[in-house]
Order: sequence, then C-alpha cells, then structure tokens
Amino acid sequence: MRVVKTYSEMNTFHSGQQFIRPINDNFENSHHTNAEIKTGLSGELNDDFKLWADVVITTPSQQDKIRYENFIMGYFYRQDIQDGEDVGHSVYFKWDVSQGNLLGRVFVHPLSVEHVSTLGPAKSLVADAASSDPPSSTTPPPPLNGIGSGSSA
Repeated sequence: MRVVKTYSEMNTFHSGQQFIRPINDNFENSHHTNAEIKTGLSGELNDDFKLWADVVITTPSQQDKIRYENFIMGYFYRQDIQDGEDVGHSVYFKWDVSQGNLLGRVFVHPLSVEHVSTLGPAKSLVADAASSDPPSSTTPPPPLNGIGSGSSA
C-alpha cells in the first residue's frame, strides 16, 4: 500500500506506512474537481485512480482527519496482504474546507469500480469496522465517530 503525498507533505508525514509516492507541490492547489484530480494523478503517476469514497468531518479536526487517513491506509494494506497483490494499492486524499466542514475524497489505484460513499454516521470508532473482515476493495469505508459521509463534487 502506498500513500500519495506532495513532496513537501511527504517530508512531514508520519505514519507506519513505508511507501509514499510523491507528486509535485502545486498539485493540491491546481486540481479541485474529481475529474481534475484523476487526470492530474494519471499525469503524475501514470495510473488510473478512481474515486472510492468521500467523507464529511462535521467538526473539522486534524486528529479525525489523521485517524481517517490511517484507517484507510490500514484497510488497503490489509486488502493487499489478503489479495497477495505484488503491486498493491496507491491512495490519495484530497481535503477541502467548506462551510465549516472538512470534505475529504479518497482516490485509489487500482480500483475496478468507481464508487462514492453514501453511508450514514457510524455508531462508534474504527473498532467496529476492524472487528470483522473488511469488505471488498470496491466497498467504501465506514465513517469514523463524528464523521458522516456525503457527496462532494
């Protein structure tokens, strides 16, 4: 599993993940729509990324953002181990602030089906999701406590 970050973010990113795929620092500011992000990632990394899920953090919190990213990275790392894939998944997170909410979109490569999450808020933390085997990689992740899922363009 590889997380995609800009070169400057890569230097400050602290996670248990060992593989980070860098992209140019202007990427965050120049790619905003889902189509622009997919085209930009394809141009930077030559991979066909697809939107896997989106999430709304209703009370913006850096801690919730980090916890959500770590959950998604762990989820795909586990998928890679179970599937025995040599290549593994690459994951890119795009975060924006809108009307007091933190809007996140998760783009994944490889992904056979494009999907946007429409799940409601979870009753508890990631432990609920981790207590059972994860669904297929085309199923969106459950949101964290205090985080609902919605649709963002």
